[in-house]
Amino acid sequence: MNTVRYPFYTILSTVNAPYREHIDAEQLAKCIRNVGEVKKFTGQVWGFFGEVPIPHQLAFAAHYSMSPKELQAAARRFSELSGAYFKICEIDI
Repeated sequence: MNTVRYPFYTILSTVNAPYREHIDAEQLAKCIRNVGEVKKFTGQVWGFFGEVPIPHQLAFAAHYSMSPKELQAAARRFSELSGAYFKICEIDI
């Protein structure tokens, strides 16, 4: 099993589990980058920041050329929009 890709399967199954319409990894990355424009996949983005372990979030972001600081900034923006608390917003990156 490719250990680099494995967390992505876990991530996608986690974020998509409650929803009829599924998002793929590229769509999720796009939504994270443009978190202010997320409408259709708000639940999946919430699941990413709220349910996916931070090390997997960081690996996913790195794979899609997002720095840890960019990921954290996106999480903070989404937190402000949704009113939810995400652990990644508070860690020292």
